[in-house]
Amino acid sequence: MKYCGCCSKDLPLDAFAKNKAKKDGLQERCRMCRASHHQATKHKRPAPTKESKRKWLISSYGLTQDKYIKMLEEQGNSCAICHSKDWGKPSPTIDHCHSTNAVRGLLCNMCNRALGMFKDNSEILENAAKYLRESRFSK
Repeated sequence: MKYCGCCSKDLPLDAFAKNKAKKDGLQERCRMCRASHHQATKHKRPAPTKESKRKWLISSYGLTQDKYIKMLEEQGNSCAICHSKDWGKPSPTIDHCHSTNAVRGLLCNMCNRALGMFKDNSEILENAAKYLRESRFSK
């Protein structure tokens, strides 16, 4: 049992979220109190801007703003696959290898989704290209 100072109740330990920084490894407020506090104060927090989201996304892949801009310039400000300048989103999608998290390039929304649909498998993509080339309906 643990005491929640917010609701003044002794509650079971599973009523508290984990927090490694605390001596007992648990939050000081129970989950219900934390949730109601979050609801009561969320209107006071500024909404993230498109720019702040983009900066967060870029940094989450280990890129700096300079590296990102350099990649964009090297690709001619276009998708690395279809070479379209229409990203389908406000900004390019950062394509990365899901097993190593290494950044491969910047893609438009459609090309990024297509790679995902083909499970990032080059053999399946090659089979699809061969199918399109050899299809009797494509001529």
